[in-house]
Amino acid sequence: SIKLPAKIKDYEEDTEFKVETLDNLTSLVSIAVEKADDAYFSAIDGMLCNDKGNTIIYCPTAYSTASGNVEIPAGVSVIGPGVFRGRNNFTEISIPGYVTEIGEFAFADCKNIAKVTIEGARSKDLVIKDSAFSGCARIKDVVFAGNGKTTVDSGKTTIGPNAFANLLQLRTFTVEAGANISEIGVSAFEGDSKLRTIDIADGAVVTKIGDSAFRGCENILSFTIPATTAAVGNNAFENC
Repeated sequence: SIKLPAKIKDYEEDTEFKVETLDNLTSLVSIAVEKADDAYFSAIDGMLCNDKGNTIIYCPTAYSTASGNVEIPAGVSVIGPGVFRGRNNFTEISIPGYVTEIGEFAFADCKNIAKVTIEGARSKDLVIKDSAFSGCARIKDVVFAGNGKTTVDSGKTTIGPNAFANLLQLRTFTVEAGANISEIGVSAFEGDSKLRTIDIADGAVVTKIGDSAFRGCENILSFTIPATTAAVGNNAFENC
């Protein structure tokens, strides 16, 4: 583990401390930060956060949990860009309803994750940004969970470009009743060549399917575009 002083900051200049330099500590399992009223960073559950504790900035290279699941602490609303990229000690991800943003490449290239669940009953919007889960070689299931009710979540989810692209073992994409997806973005699932099942339940909402969203998903057996879908982009199902 490492403890950072309260005064340390993250700078752009090469001569100053940058969070990325911690990647050189390949056995680092946790981070602590000295407490002070003017501290630039904070630490929660061994991860580096902003001073308010609502954004995860960095996950140590050897970080792990007893369950093998990525556990997002209560109060964290933003998972920053690249935070968990290439972290291989996890087998499952569950994104709680209080998370509102998953940054670019946040979970990209995680070799051992097999399932991603976006929890339902959302009251706040969620944005999954560019390539957030791309290149995770073992993901087999992506689930947008429902809410157990007959109404649709008030919180909408936007799936950004390439968010789940190039998942070479992905078999199923499920949207349960009550989930509210405003957009499946450009190339969101492109290149997922083993994807066979797209299951969008009655009572789920998918408003837009973007350009090339499922391009190259050549093993899809069947797919019914929901009645809630108002737009389907160019080449959305090309080479399927």
